[in-house]
Amino acid sequence: MASDVKKFMRERFLAQVDLELMQALFARSFADGQCPVAFDRETPAVREALRAYFDEPITTWSEGMIADLHRIAELGTNDGLQLILNEARRQGVTLYSERERSADGAPTKFEAKHVALHAYLKHPQVFEAAADFLALRAPSAMADTSRTNS
Repeated sequence: MASDVKKFMRERFLAQVDLELMQALFARSFADGQCPVAFDRETPAVREALRAYFDEPITTWSEGMIADLHRIAELGTNDGLQLILNEARRQGVTLYSERERSADGAPTKFEAKHVALHAYLKHPQVFEAAADFLALRAPSAMADTSRTNS
């Protein structure tokens, strides 16, 4: 399970992720002001600090960060992207403002991992509904056991 989160936080993702979203994610886990990444520095320095934090063993990461990343990683797939988009459409929610859609780097920000992070932080009602639907689609352990015992 830890390897899933490590895979999610790969170098490419960290090189392209919206730093405002990462700052918001860190703020959730480090509300006491002890954030290990100084987001008020130049972009390359912030990205390097993020890489350094996520290169550490996962056991050194904040427990809240690990929990958040597990949830985001579950929907940070192509299937998860479709669930988020479908749920946003169903709820009539515009995930990205006109300004966000026209900003630089738009193709990257619409990849599954980035959309999942964005929805988790900015549209939690959409994220939660998509996560619930994903959980409903997953086969339960009891269903798997009953098929093998038949």
